[in-house]
Amino acid sequence: MPSLMTLPPEIRDQICTHAILTPNTPTSISQSSEALLPSRVELNTPHIRAWSHVVLYERKPPNTTTDSLLQLSKQLRTETQATLAHLAASPPSYTLDLIILNETELLPTWTSVPVATTRVDTVDVALRISGVHEVKGWRSYEGFTSGNGLGPAMGWQLYAVLERFLRVGVRGETGDEDTHMHVAANCIRIDVQTPPGVAAAQFGPPLTSLSPLRNKNGGTVLDPGYLVAYVEENLEGLLAGGNYKWFTCGQILFEHVGEIVVCKDGVEVRRWDIAEQLRELGDIPEQYFSAEQLRGYKKKAWQARRERGLKFLESV
Repeated sequence: MPSLMTLPPEIRDQICTHAILTPNTPTSISQSSEALLPSRVELNTPHIRAWSHVVLYERKPPNTTTDSLLQLSKQLRTETQATLAHLAASPPSYTLDLIILNETELLPTWTSVPVATTRVDTVDVALRISGVHEVKGWRSYEGFTSGNGLGPAMGWQLYAVLERFLRVGVRGETGDEDTHMHVAANCIRIDVQTPPGVAAAQFGPPLTSLSPLRNKNGGTVLDPGYLVAYVEENLEGLLAGGNYKWFTCGQILFEHVGEIVVCKDGVEVRRWDIAEQLRELGDIPEQYFSAEQLRGYKKKAWQARRERGLKFLESV
């Protein structure tokens, strides 16, 4: 009976390349919380500046899609390594499945990691909505609830996912809270996906928000259109520079990302060229960050972008 090793080498190479680059099937969002949560934990290191409670990762860090191939025969291992060397000529792309569960928990799962590296071409993020908000006990700061002037919790949770990736890539716990691997991505594409099988009348503003419209139209499932606008608003806040706190959080994006794209069901809604955003940055209140300090920061950020192979422009 024919086997993989009896195929011509060029066919095996195509199969190997396909296996490396094909994403794993994402988790079904039709499962209950009880089915989705037991395998997940909150990661404590490295230290993330954002509020990252109920950002729950898989207990085990993701394997690269080459791990299983490398554990097969010696011949296939050699051929896989050769394929990886060929693919390494350009940065790989990753895919991340990101579930918002019941408006509160955020469940990230890396579904395609061809090879672990600190230079990535595109990170495709599928932002999916699962379940409806369930009141369980007392938690004053969750989901789209604002607290103590900090803005909604979900904004910080989404930011924490980006921050962790740019700090340590796809790794889990690092053992050192100060670890910073300076992962760079040419593009981060966030695609908010409409949950299948949900009628339009079932969508509404988040039940955890203070929106006067919540519960008014009978909609209990988070509206994907609302989520797109929310993600867009938060990214604009990080990149616009008008607020000093937001600016300090946005620095990791200025220094590590080429562009960010927000889509809805695969259709582009908004795109930020981060180099252009950095060049135009200049509205930070002087009492928090002087013009001289801003010039110094821009010089540092341009140098970091140059070193990481990202687009850089002359500061103005």
